[in-house]
Amino acid sequence: MTTIIGSRYKCTVCTDYDLCEKCYDKKEHDSSHGFNKHDKEMYIPNMPQTFSGERTAEDIDEKYDSAEEVEKKVKQLAEVVKKGKHIVVYTGAGVSTSAKIPDYRGPSGVWTLRDKGMVPFMPITIEQALPTPTHMALYALWKKGIVKFVVSTNVDGLHRRSGFPANAMAELHGNCYKELCSNKECGKEFLRNHDVTGDGVMSDHRTGHKCDSCGSDLKDTIINFGENLPDIELKKTYAEANKSDVALVLGTSMRVAPANKFPSHAQMNGGKMVIVNLQVTPYDNKANIIIRDKTDKVMQMLCKELGVDIPDYKMEQDEIKNIDDN
Repeated sequence: MTTIIGSRYKCTVCTDYDLCEKCYDKKEHDSSHGFNKHDKEMYIPNMPQTFSGERTAEDIDEKYDSAEEVEKKVKQLAEVVKKGKHIVVYTGAGVSTSAKIPDYRGPSGVWTLRDKGMVPFMPITIEQALPTPTHMALYALWKKGIVKFVVSTNVDGLHRRSGFPANAMAELHGNCYKELCSNKECGKEFLRNHDVTGDGVMSDHRTGHKCDSCGSDLKDTIINFGENLPDIELKKTYAEANKSDVALVLGTSMRVAPANKFPSHAQMNGGKMVIVNLQVTPYDNKANIIIRDKTDKVMQMLCKELGVDIPDYKMEQDEIKNIDDN
């Protein structure tokens, strides 16, 4: 169980705190059900990663707004960002596709192709991928104090490689460059300069390495379907989501729980939720702004509106690639 302190909503009829999201959007409860805000310590159980909802052809299709629509919506987004006091950004696979890492649920996504009996094609290794303009834009916005926190379901480590610090982000599904001591009393983390998932037995997450502090086995940090999210990352996400007044959702279909539950907390706090994604999501009907275009384009336009320069990626400033593993 994870202790979370912050504002949450609870149905006035139901008693399960896990139902607060359902009560909030009134989809799965009687319309007479209301919800109350609770400002006290509560216990939120750690949930396993699960896929929510069947997809139709319409869900897979990518849609683009016109150039005029994108320009108008980015200006609206810029105004939301300027007024925001605690902006939390949620990123999915769509922010890494321009780095040649395929997404999961796009027309050529990993799961989409596998559903058709086709083998996904990876043109590069994950280690060859470089941070995209979106990654670098978020780093620039964090340095300016505009973005307070990033929550990512990507395992590619590109946020860390862009310069984003670990204490300002949560990697809910793990990081392919990070190992963790299996001894919970130790729990030491090791950041490597290579993809550790190829080092050992993936079925039980052991990488074949030993902890230099206690000698226990090291494991990768990747979270597979049905496995619980890491408590530390989950706790950070709850805390930041509960403080947020703007949720900027970038490149995710918002179909994997529990990660898809957090962005709407900004609205529970009286703020805004903005979705930038080429596909429809189950949360579109709740979003204040929806932009149908590539995240790189939108983030470059947004930074221009805000007067923020996006730095180029530089290998010599890459925290991960400059680690000496020898």
